[in-house]
Amino acid sequence: MMIGQEKKIEYFKREFLGQSIHSKDCKIINLDNIRFRYSKVDQTMYAMADQPIIVINKYLGYKVEYNLVDFEIMFRTSAAGFDYVKEVFYSGTSVFTELNTKVKKRNLKNRSFVYKTSLLYFMRSLAASNLRENGFKLFKKEDEKSSDPLFETIQEAVFKTEKTEQNTTKVSFLDANKVVVSFDNLEQAFLLPNSEDKTFYIDSFGIHFPIDNVLFGGLFGQDRLVNMLPSDYNLQ
Repeated sequence: MMIGQEKKIEYFKREFLGQSIHSKDCKIINLDNIRFRYSKVDQTMYAMADQPIIVINKYLGYKVEYNLVDFEIMFRTSAAGFDYVKEVFYSGTSVFTELNTKVKKRNLKNRSFVYKTSLLYFMRSLAASNLRENGFKLFKKEDEKSSDPLFETIQEAVFKTEKTEQNTTKVSFLDANKVVVSFDNLEQAFLLPNSEDKTFYIDSFGIHFPIDNVLFGGLFGQDRLVNMLPSDYNLQ
């Protein structure tokens, strides 16, 4: 697989900003500061930036300065010979500022809409043990090899949560199976443990860590910068 510079930029914008219909309202204004590298051996594209990536998000009304720590797109080749994106991993820190002195009503509405199905809201709800009350439904299989359909379950049957002395919440998957999350608008997401001890932590803002201890798919996997909110959003 060969990837030219234009294709690398296209892949980066799609996977960094997200594939939402609102991604067109996001613009990276310093794209020239980003460097790309593709490894044929790993079938992986890497992105690096020495300065914050600056994004104007007109959908949510934010200017975002994103300090990129890591960015990888892993490709695989199907049996039919087609290359496809198998997995995306990125991490970094972000600073949000308002685009307008007075926040527009449509931006406030969009932020509220995005928040209700966001990973941030899910993690806060998980830490507070009120996923069901906040509109999240959980589903799982009897076991990973089962061909039976998913059945609805409760938080206590798939996650164990306990508070730590550091004011964080320790979360343990109770088995190694994928947990599917469904929302009132019928969209779905899933999360899957990605560490030997099947645990991760949630801080007081609702940010989970270590970031690679959990894999996400569906809506959570597609949520990228276009739907990203400040970590203190909606905190009183």
